Amino acid sequence: MNGRSVCHLVGGGDFDAARFRPAKGDYVIACDSGRAHLEKIGRAPDLTVGDFDSYGGALPSGECVTVLPREKDETDMEYAAKIGLERGYRVFVLHGALGGKRLSHTLGNLSVLLLLKRSGAAARALGKGVAVGVIGHDETLCFEEDFTGYISFFSPSPSCRLSLDGFKYPFDGVIDQTATRTVSNEFPPPGAPRPRASAHGEEVFYVIEEY
Repeated sequence: MNGRSVCHLVGGGDFDAARFRPAKGDYVIACDSGRAHLEKIGRAPDLTVGDFDSYGGALPSGECVTVLPREKDETDMEYAAKIGLERGYRVFVLHGALGGKRLSHTLGNLSVLLLLKRSGAAARALGKGVAVGVIGHDETLCFEEDFTGYISFFSPSPSCRLSLDGFKYPFDGVIDQTATRTVSNEFPPPGAPRPRASAHGEEVFYVIEEY
């Protein structure tokens, strides 16, 4: 692994195959039924983990597989994230981590994003037409990519000061777990200076839709 390699975790939620683009040297972990997504596009993971309560296929012999107990204290995605951290990865993309049949898994995967952020890693979760990430406390994130569509910000903590610059609606104030004022902001048009978001004191989730 080199410092630029990415650890891709693939769950069983909504999977956008067009945005699954691991580079040479990246590491791919299939989490239980996330393996079915990879089978559909003909990609074998480097590792498969799970209790396999949702994957109905047969696991090939000779492949690297970790079978977890069904009664455990962490989700398959969290277990996979910790493996990636132990292997030294500090950039993660969580595919199939949003949507799907179980809202509880989506919410659990947001907790995994916080876990990775607090472990010093950069991470983003992807679904179909949606991406979620975390801005760390006292961190400024510049959105270099030419995103279009909506971006919203949510505080997982009781109180956090958020500063937004370069978006359609500038903002500098305190948000909390009950605030909806920072929902449905918009990116600037292509060619405009790239927008920035700063969190002060606590982490903030950002949600990009229709990008």
